[in-house]
Amino acid sequence: MAKSGTPAQRFKEMHGEFLKLWSEGLPSLEIAIQLGLSASQLAKHTLLAYEEDAPRKAPSYTCLRWNDLPDEMRKVMSIDSEHVPTLVKFEKFEDGVLVTPLFS
Repeated sequence: MAKSGTPAQRFKEMHGEFLKLWSEGLPSLEIAIQLGLSASQLAKHTLLAYEEDAPRKAPSYTCLRWNDLPDEMRKVMSIDSEHVPTLVKFEKFEDGVLVTPLFS
């Protein structure tokens, strides 16, 4: 993505990328990480997507930041301290939950 242009042009370009991921059903936190958005930038893009009634497939899973997990959960996952995940993906199934670390 180009870093040139006016702030409005850069926002519009980033919003197009946001809407692509939004329509694919990625959770908002994962979109923010992939696009490098701050919390306020994510809020602006999300609000605009709702105002535009942008199509969205409902996310099939939830993400949490690695650092937001309780210490006990991080210990159980036995992640190498050099390669710490950014997010942890939780997918619910009939017979349990699949927990997957996501690295960026």
